[in-house]
Amino acid sequence: MRFRRLLLSALAASMIVAILLVVGCSGAPTDTHSAVATLTELLELRRAGTADAEAYAPYFSDSALATAMADSVGEDHAPAVPPWDSIYVSAESTQGADVVVVWRADDAFPGWGTATLFKMRTEGDGWIVEDAIDASADIPSPLKIVDD
Repeated sequence: MRFRRLLLSALAASMIVAILLVVGCSGAPTDTHSAVATLTELLELRRAGTADAEAYAPYFSDSALATAMADSVGEDHAPAVPPWDSIYVSAESTQGADVVVVWRADDAFPGWGTATLFKMRTEGDGWIVEDAIDASADIPSPLKIVDD
């Protein structure tokens, strides 16, 4: 019975995340790259005010970063990041990708930059965040893919 409740809880949480990604309170990604999808999942957790370190763990190689994400959420569980207008890949290599988030202006986040460059690295079958850099001064362009 306990396993069934746990399974139903996990299924319900997955459905909520899926709905948020489809409906979205933020800009929908215009890129289907798997690094963009991973970062979008992480940002949705931040927008939802998630304070569970285990929820953030898959996105970082260092559990201390996951704990820091969870600990930074206030008691009111308000969004920890502003909404965004676009998320896209600006560079890619065999080991990683640079993913840019262009933030939407929001009075709840005064002084927040207009763009952040997330350094993503492949790990196993997925992606993790290695670093986040303010890119407001020089927002990278989306990666152009040329088909031969």
